[in-house]
Amino acid sequence: MTKLLSSIFILLCLTVHSQKMTGTFNYKASYELGHQVDSTDIDSKKSETMVLYLGDQYSMFSSLGHAVEDSLMHYRDRSNKSMAAFSRIRAQIPNTEFNYKIFKDHTNQEIWFVEKFFKDKIKYQEELKPQNWQIHPETDTIAGYRAQKATTRFRGRNYTAWFTPEIPVPEGPYKFSGLPGLIVEVFDDQKHYHFKLKGFQELKPGVSQIIKEKDYLEMDKSEFSKIRDNFKRDPLSVMRSGGLKIHWSDEREMEAKKEFRERFKKENNPIELEN
Repeated sequence: MTKLLSSIFILLCLTVHSQKMTGTFNYKASYELGHQVDSTDIDSKKSETMVLYLGDQYSMFSSLGHAVEDSLMHYRDRSNKSMAAFSRIRAQIPNTEFNYKIFKDHTNQEIWFVEKFFKDKIKYQEELKPQNWQIHPETDTIAGYRAQKATTRFRGRNYTAWFTPEIPVPEGPYKFSGLPGLIVEVFDDQKHYHFKLKGFQELKPGVSQIIKEKDYLEMDKSEFSKIRDNFKRDPLSVMRSGGLKIHWSDEREMEAKKEFRERFKKENNPIELEN
């Protein structure tokens, strides 16, 4: 991340301190996520940086690109900078394939999965239930930390994880949790999804996060999945229903819809294969 984007993120944190806070994060873990978009095409592998913020009650997980863009939007609402200036800053934000945030509420044993589709903010909630881990005697050094092996099956995939007792928090990327130490690496047996720790740091002062549940329309997970699939399959219709005017010729619109459908077919490898 550039110094400019880092400054914006810090400014957001300072601004948030002046508002009512629901959670404070004292640590940040950065992960490199390698993922295969198309299960039938090994050449469809991509990678990007993900971030996990850790606090006493909450944790928050998202892509770095989504976290920075969200911070920028909050900062823009409180700044007198011109739109042109923000456009230049926004151009530096890393692209992301993942526009969700995952909040783990350890006090109430809940997970909130939130995502924005054009103008619609949607969430579903599920029980924070740690995976059924089997801990093995093997040890290794991962990202500079002494780590121990564990395995589990989660939502249709078999996973191997490495956790470190040197960071004694039962947390990890995505929805993974429940081991006696931070998960520093976790991957499925086909390595279609592979998270590996890049860095871990203490945040001084802590970063405060306002978690506004009421801003999101709540629904069950199956309905959430239908809306997400419909958006990916035909985003133009969703945007129009949200009030966006798209002035394209019929021919151009047909081409665009075909491109969206073809891309949707290739995005056939979600991290969760089962509910």
